[in-house]
Amino acid sequence: MARFRKFVIYFIILRYLTGEKAERVAILVSGKPIIEDPKLLGIPVISRSTGTAQSEAVINLLKNWNCLDVTIALVFDTTASNTGRHNGAVIGIEKHLNKFLLWLACRHHVYEVHIRHVSDAITAGARNSPSEGIFLRFQKEWSTFNIDVSVTAFV
Repeated sequence: MARFRKFVIYFIILRYLTGEKAERVAILVSGKPIIEDPKLLGIPVISRSTGTAQSEAVINLLKNWNCLDVTIALVFDTTASNTGRHNGAVIGIEKHLNKFLLWLACRHHVYEVHIRHVSDAITAGARNSPSEGIFLRFQKEWSTFNIDVSVTAFV
């Protein structure tokens, strides 16, 4: 019996994850019954947070894991670098695959952007920490993530 091999890919830009100034894109995959819980594939460094840089990072990592061709949907936030109709990351991935994917756009982070703009206006952009506050929890919980690659095979 053939196994269901269709995956949903999640990606999001992370800044200051490790205290470095480099930007990274976190890429996860899910797809029951093969993958019970979302699996972190990697967090590659990207040169810039443009849609092109993000799509190249996602495509390269998915190629390395042999799951590029079985991708059916993308989960991402609604920034212009992801959703831009010419150079957005999602468009770049779809063009590379030469097929349309289901867009599962997350509007959750839109409110964080508005709050940050208000905060910047009030504090003139000054912050107490070199880290982005919204990623401090992610950084704190990093050690609890299942990053064991031996339990996942995409062949």
